[in-house]
Amino acid sequence: MTVAVQRPSRVALATGAGSGMGRLAARRLVAAGAMVAALDCNEKGLRETVAGCDRIRPWLLDVVDLAAVVAATEREFGPIDRVMSAAGIMPTSLRRARAPGA
Repeated sequence: MTVAVQRPSRVALATGAGSGMGRLAARRLVAAGAMVAALDCNEKGLRETVAGCDRIRPWLLDVVDLAAVVAATEREFGPIDRVMSAAGIMPTSLRRARAPGA
């Protein structure tokens, strides 16, 4: 007997999902009906992004090997329909310096 695995109708991958534009994109993709693989190297930020949402799967990692990330996402959810890449490098000291009132 073969058991069919229910796959989400839309699969999205969002890098930089632990904060800022990446977090916003992940949440908007979920609102549009997608299952989202949320990637970031910021564990605390990913926990905040995922809080209260069962359609976001957090993956704590650096996205340097994008081919491996895509392969893992497709094994888990099926073919990727959307990609939002917001991963970037911004040292904490620069963030603090640019923060209002800093």
